[in-house]
Amino acid sequence: MQIKSIKADWISDSELNKTVGVWIETDEGIFFGSAPQGTSDGDYEAIALPINEAVNNIRKISSKLKMFDPSDLRTMDEYIVSIGGEQMKSFGGNASVALSSAWAKMAAKSKGLSVQEFLADEIGSKMKMPLPAFNIINGGLHGALDKTGKPYNPIQELMLVPATAKTFEEGYWMVMQVFKNLRKVSGEALVGKEGGFSPAQPLPKSMDFVKEAIEKSGYKVEDFRFIIDCAASEFFKDGKYTPVAGESAMTVDEMIDFYKDLVKNSPIKILGIEDPFEQNDFAGFAKITKEMKDKVIIGDDIYVTQKDRVEKGFKMKSTNAVLIKLNQNGTVSGALDTIKFGLENGLLHMVSHRSKRAPNDLIDAYLAVAVGQFLKHGSSRGERVEVYNELLRIEREAKEKGRLLQYAGKELVK
Repeated sequence: MQIKSIKADWISDSELNKTVGVWIETDEGIFFGSAPQGTSDGDYEAIALPINEAVNNIRKISSKLKMFDPSDLRTMDEYIVSIGGEQMKSFGGNASVALSSAWAKMAAKSKGLSVQEFLADEIGSKMKMPLPAFNIINGGLHGALDKTGKPYNPIQELMLVPATAKTFEEGYWMVMQVFKNLRKVSGEALVGKEGGFSPAQPLPKSMDFVKEAIEKSGYKVEDFRFIIDCAASEFFKDGKYTPVAGESAMTVDEMIDFYKDLVKNSPIKILGIEDPFEQNDFAGFAKITKEMKDKVIIGDDIYVTQKDRVEKGFKMKSTNAVLIKLNQNGTVSGALDTIKFGLENGLLHMVSHRSKRAPNDLIDAYLAVAVGQFLKHGSSRGERVEVYNELLRIEREAKEKGRLLQYAGKELVK
């Protein structure tokens, strides 16, 4: 394979913001990568530069990159990390992740592998169809805001997990039906940034809406689980948390009691909690992980897909699961190193989208299959649905070829 050109320019993401797009043209096709963006960002993730600056940084090195081995993702990633420095401040995390994603697809093709096969080989993992966690209710900064600009529901995401499905396809169909009925029972038409409904209601009422939608779809509540993303850094101030707007601020211990009550009173069993505390509170995370040991406690802002932060969390027993967002790390290779460390040390992983996502870049779908554990994604909107459609294709194609991919849901649902 020979690289003919590397082009970079701005494209639009799902929120009509400019982001970075990269096209690598070779004698065997064109490989595309883009830079997703978040609404709430962790302080320690790779830093996005202004779009024109990020695009120009790629253009400056494009001629040199043409001389690199198309099959060698890691050498290219290490080169841009050497330019980017700490948190990719000198190159741009948005430039690096778009370039790295495109290069990963090219490297897979050059080795005669699918992208998911290539990524699995890099990690040393066994491919599986992921257990999907569908962002069905958007709250926090992703959801409806009152007249003062505060969210009606400060919990950022309520995710619905199909618990009794035997395949990815079955699980997706289950949630599709619930989602459509949720519109009917809630009377909501407003969809949030990540494709879930955004009722102007507190969390308990939204949970009741989902329960009603499940029953209206012909299922039992036992057929599903909830995972909640608290994004607690967003309601942390002056050393305390205010998870319910207008009510008293809480300490770590009070927040743990808050989460225990939430689990106890939820109409649907809660499987996991993401970011229950702010991004620097490794000790608080460790405390809730110890006290709620039967739950999947997932770290996002605390780790931002950085291996050194996951290593620290592992030593402190802060969580039992890690959220993975490629753009937080800045390169595919760096994210794979983080995942590999976690897998080797018994941590679970949830591959996640970002709220601002560019269409036609499906690397998060491929990574979810390569890791073979959880996938977190929106429930509707075209840029979310395309990921599910690609996963349906992968599962069906594997079955047709007699290489049935095991479904992770059988071992992850408690």
